Amino acid sequence: MNSLFSNPYIKLLFAINLLYFLIVNLLVSLGVNKSELLVNFGALSNFTLQDLNLWDVVLSNFIHLDFLHFFFNMFALIQLSKVVSQVVKNNKMLIIVYLISGIVSSFFSIAFYLILLNASFISIGASGSIFGFIGFILGLQIFYKLNGDNEGIIDTSSFYLVILFSILLSLFGVNNINHAAHFGGFFAGLCLGVVHNYIKLNAKLASFLYNSCITIFCSSLFLMILKFGINLFKL
Repeated sequence: MNSLFSNPYIKLLFAINLLYFLIVNLLVSLGVNKSELLVNFGALSNFTLQDLNLWDVVLSNFIHLDFLHFFFNMFALIQLSKVVSQVVKNNKMLIIVYLISGIVSSFFSIAFYLILLNASFISIGASGSIFGFIGFILGLQIFYKLNGDNEGIIDTSSFYLVILFSILLSLFGVNNINHAAHFGGFFAGLCLGVVHNYIKLNAKLASFLYNSCITIFCSSLFLMILKFGINLFKL
């Protein structure tokens, strides 16, 4: 565990999720309405398009309310990051896969619930990004197999363990699971895994994607805080 958290990118992702989890639950314990809090803090919902809260497509992937939801997602994040770190030299890919898969999963959710079903919904959690890691690892496996590498991914035990936990979580875990987000994240991760060889060889492209992801996250966080502050000032 210590050697794993020596990776600053894994530590950063875990820290952001943990900080969000603690802040949200602290405010809920103080009596703040859950739905209003989640919407104001970046949850994906009907208000994402209605109020043009476009930062929701990013920040919703870091929000957890229930401990079980948080625990399973962070467990999966750590185990999958371990697999990715063994076969990908540039650990910035952890940030790239997490954010791009999360953003794509948010757009899939919007397309399915708001556009196709025209339904009310609130979606939070890192599950879309987690399924992005699963897709990414499968994409790497496909790439290695196509290039004649019979060994493929080095350590599949952690990967299969996460798959098992993901199935159990879907069957017995939190309610109202967003399968559209899972599919969208998986699809994005799979595409990233297949094209990873080009990104790996092109350091400039990898750096551009990484810097873009960090900029998008920081901008989203700033805009959310700005609007939250403006709403408080109006009160």
